[in-house]
Amino acid sequence: MMFKHATAIALFLATCMVLASAAWARPTLQEHALIEDDVIRFGDLFEDAGNKADVAIARAPSPGKRIVLDAARLNRIAIAYKFPWRASSRFDRIVVERSGMEVPRGKITEALRAALFDQGVRENSLIEFLDRDFRVFIPDDLPSTVDVRHIQYDQRTRHFSAVITAPAEGPQAKEFRLGGRIYTAVSVPVLRERMDHGDIIHKRDIDWVQMRADRVGSNVATSSSDLVGNTPRRMVPARKPVTKSEVRKPILVDKGDIVTITYETSNMTLTVKGRAMDEGSQHDTIRVMNAQSKLVIDAIITARNQVSILTHSEQTAMKEEANHVR
Repeated sequence: MMFKHATAIALFLATCMVLASAAWARPTLQEHALIEDDVIRFGDLFEDAGNKADVAIARAPSPGKRIVLDAARLNRIAIAYKFPWRASSRFDRIVVERSGMEVPRGKITEALRAALFDQGVRENSLIEFLDRDFRVFIPDDLPSTVDVRHIQYDQRTRHFSAVITAPAEGPQAKEFRLGGRIYTAVSVPVLRERMDHGDIIHKRDIDWVQMRADRVGSNVATSSSDLVGNTPRRMVPARKPVTKSEVRKPILVDKGDIVTITYETSNMTLTVKGRAMDEGSQHDTIRVMNAQSKLVIDAIITARNQVSILTHSEQTAMKEEANHVR
């Protein structure tokens, strides 16, 4: 009888301890909360929020944005809702982030381009936002579409202001305001991949990008002929504008190389061996020394380690052309 009585008491005490533990389980503040709804609830901020877990206490940030709730604000919320939690120090805080999908900037730009085209802006113009960090986020379950509700363009200053919505339509479409400027665009060739000195640039190595015309200097390569057949003087990175001074024709003759010297007239062709006194590329004029006579003469590079001696008439023509250029 006493054993049964003792067992009953033990069970009773154990039950009381479990209930007391549940009743006194303190909510624990989390460090970070990722939410999807448009309101913040106690259950988003705290573990063991109890029967207040579903109580909304603040508006959520916009999709893709975040806010920080510090100790002071958390204390005010807890007191206002009689929530059993207080900050243990002024450093208590939680970052609340709302999930969202970023609308690709390309979609925004294309929508603006279509609207600006109706106001006389050329289709291939460049559009730059005044706020370089301008981004649009929408809830994950909405389509990433854009509509331009209003746009104003000043042809004199080339500035514009616009109101866009994302998604393009529907009850959850939200308005965003932005401004920007229109620039004349120029297509410039860039390398698809990094290339080093000695690599020969071919047409297949080139891609094209749009740049602001006012940022393209006179030394920037703007034609494929500025690059094709040339080699970088040193490493040239991919996808960056290339200046004409960064490339040169490939070296066909190095200083000290043994070269074949050709002298050709309408009646005869003579070839002798010589040594290059300079380095040069295709069509460059360099000094070469005749291996037998040791005479140093000027010759034009025609191929790898091959040069051609200019006739008297050709030398005269080159001098006249040089004087004309000067």
